[in-house]
Amino acid sequence: MDLGSIAHDLYSVPLGEFVAARKERVAAARAAGDLALSKAIGELRKPSAAAALVNLLAREADELLQEVVELGEDLREAQEQGDGGRLRELNAERKTLLRRIAAETVELAEEHDLSHAPAVMNGVDETIKAALADPDAARAVQAGLLVSALSGAGMGFIDLSDSVALPDVELEPRDSRPRERRLKSVPDLPDPRAARTEEARDLVAEAADAANRADAELKESESAYEANELARAELHQRIRDLKEELNVLQDDVAEADADSRGLQRAVTQATKARDTAHKELARAKERLDRLS
Repeated sequence: MDLGSIAHDLYSVPLGEFVAARKERVAAARAAGDLALSKAIGELRKPSAAAALVNLLAREADELLQEVVELGEDLREAQEQGDGGRLRELNAERKTLLRRIAAETVELAEEHDLSHAPAVMNGVDETIKAALADPDAARAVQAGLLVSALSGAGMGFIDLSDSVALPDVELEPRDSRPRERRLKSVPDLPDPRAARTEEARDLVAEAADAANRADAELKESESAYEANELARAELHQRIRDLKEELNVLQDDVAEADADSRGLQRAVTQATKARDTAHKELARAKERLDRLS
């Protein structure tokens, strides 16, 4: 079996079983005398929590990811044509699709006992947005071979170099591949020295996995933090703007209050003048009546 097929098998197993499954494949390749393949399998990295969820979507919700591919194509076409009305419609569809994928991701995470913490979900969201923005990212997502979340959507590039298990292998959707395959176990090698060497390799591989996973999760957390900081800065700016607007309105209210008091005095004076004028008119009429 070639490295691509083995990788697709490995990234289909539950996240907690990845290291053991990889160990079996390494041993099988070594027993078959293919040391180069054995080494390449051992270098396949365990996916981060966000990448594992996206890979799970590729297996269990491929119809949603196909919608991502099609919507991404429509968005790029509308943007190239400068069709503002169509872009508004498609952006509304984009928001709806992202919400549907988030809900499906949480459901799958709970079903498969995977984390769906905010930082993890932000990594999934950024990955899907990258797939909407870039066809290569979409193919990577559909292939189910991610080792870390994707980023870069909206910045003019999508970096796949450190996020895909086999970046040099042509990425294809999983439609024609079975959803689950059991990995055949192989007997332990009888040579004690080889067993110790294998154990040491496993420790190195597990430590490398832990380091890579920590790097990926740090990247995802930093992305979530940066997004939150941007939103927080915007909210603080909005507060400052509203305070300035409130100060202006308070000045307008004070001016209106002062005008109101002045106008009230004018009304009072005008009322007195009217009453005096009517009294004078009444007295003048009385004098006229007496003279008549």
